[in-house]
Amino acid sequence: MTLITNSVEFIFWEQSCPVNLEDYTLILPSISVGNVGQLAADLLLNNLNVEKAAHINHPSIIPMVGVDPFKSGCQELTTSCQLYVCKESKIAIIQHRAPLITAKIPSYITFLTSLFKDQKIKQTILLASSFSEFFTVDDIKGIPIHYLTASCDADTIDAFSTLGWKKFALPSKVISSEFSMIPGGGIAKYLIESCEKEAIPLVALILICSEGNNYPEAFQTVECLNKWLLLKENMSPDKWQPPISWRLPYGSAAPRTLY
Repeated sequence: MTLITNSVEFIFWEQSCPVNLEDYTLILPSISVGNVGQLAADLLLNNLNVEKAAHINHPSIIPMVGVDPFKSGCQELTTSCQLYVCKESKIAIIQHRAPLITAKIPSYITFLTSLFKDQKIKQTILLASSFSEFFTVDDIKGIPIHYLTASCDADTIDAFSTLGWKKFALPSKVISSEFSMIPGGGIAKYLIESCEKEAIPLVALILICSEGNNYPEAFQTVECLNKWLLLKENMSPDKWQPPISWRLPYGSAAPRTLY
């Protein structure tokens, strides 16, 4: 693996020649309520024709290693944060498998915005979620997903309106100064603000939910994303196959390869 010693010095590429991400759409999760963004990224990685491109080793990311979450019996280690690419669709996906260190989040936001600019990413999509306790049934009824944008064109906003999506906002009865503007949304607020300042196109898709078994919310997020980007055409919700790692959280035995 090769270490690139510039503004993306925290990326360790799998091959000696880094992948050219110019004009790619980059999808990444915000570590937020129910881990919906991370679960949705898992679904994408398990169903798109992706290859592992790099490890991201930033000081804000808690280090960890584990078995491959997609291939049974695979001997390759999985790390806290990895970058995958789907060359045929020009899609790049960053997956997080460990929390961020709160005090180092500002430096991570700086790293991400530098990555978007240096790699000439076409657009970035952040998959996030927010606490449902701030909303009533009427607030979210009939809304597949909510969104916020930074430096996006009118055509993108029009597409969201056609899909029936709604711009995210806390209900008027909630005093935003007492809570985060996106409660439970992780880095979403900070990344949106940074991308707006740097004129970097970004869309944050925000699903309103509660903690628990959030596999259904992950499927909903991916289905909304697919209706917009057509990642896999004619793909019904029941066709998205969950990775083998999803068998483990609710009482299943740990895989023997862990030991």
